[in-house]
Amino acid sequence: MPGRKRMREAWQRASLRGGIRSAAHRSSRRSPTTQGDDPSGRTTVQNNTSDYVMEGLMRSLVHASRIVMQDPTNYEARSNVSWVTTWALNTFVGCGKGGGDWEIHMIGQAMGAVTDATHGMTLSAVTLPYYRMVMPYGTAKFARFATAVWDVPAEGKTELELAEASLQALSDWMDEIKVVRHASELGLTEEMFDDVVAGTFLLTGGYKTLTADDVRQILTQSM
Repeated sequence: MPGRKRMREAWQRASLRGGIRSAAHRSSRRSPTTQGDDPSGRTTVQNNTSDYVMEGLMRSLVHASRIVMQDPTNYEARSNVSWVTTWALNTFVGCGKGGGDWEIHMIGQAMGAVTDATHGMTLSAVTLPYYRMVMPYGTAKFARFATAVWDVPAEGKTELELAEASLQALSDWMDEIKVVRHASELGLTEEMFDDVVAGTFLLTGGYKTLTADDVRQILTQSM
C-alpha cells in the first residue's frame, strides 16, 4: 500500500495547489480594478477598507500555503486556507469595488473547456501574462500590492519598479508552491487558441477592457 499512499499524498498536494491559486485570485481580483478607485489607482476613502481586507487575506493565504505545501496534514494551515477561500468567495470583500476584475476567470474557464484542466491551474497559467498586460493602466495599485502583501521595501524604488516587483514576488510564490506556470503543461496548443478566444467573455471590470487580440497575446505568452 505504500504506492497508494504516495498517490493519495500527491493528489492532495495537487488539489491544494489548485485551490490555493484559485483562492489567491479570488482574493485579489477586486483590487486591480478601476471601479471604486480614483483615476490614479489609489483607493478612495469610502472603499479602502475592502483593499485592506483583501491584502490581509492574501498575506494569510501566502503564509498558510507555505506551511500546508510542506505538510498537507497541518490542520491549522489547511483551515486557514479554507477560511481565506470562504471570505474570498463571499461578496463582503467586493463592497465598493464595482464587481471586480473577472477577466482572468473568463480566460481560464475558456481554456478549461478545451483542455479539461482544473480551474485553479488554468488561472495560474494566465495570471502573470494578464497582469503584465494591464499593469500599465493601474501601476499604483500593483505598487501597493508589492508593499502591502509582499513586504517589498519601497525606499529607492519608483512606482513602476514597485509594480514590477509585485509581479516578481507573485511569480516567485507561484514557483514555491509549484502551480502550473505554462498553459502548454495543461495540454493547450496553438491550434486551440481560436476556441479559447471565442469562448472568452470580454468584461469591463478591470483597468483595461481586452480585445480578442489581447486574449490571443495572453495565451501566447502563457505557453
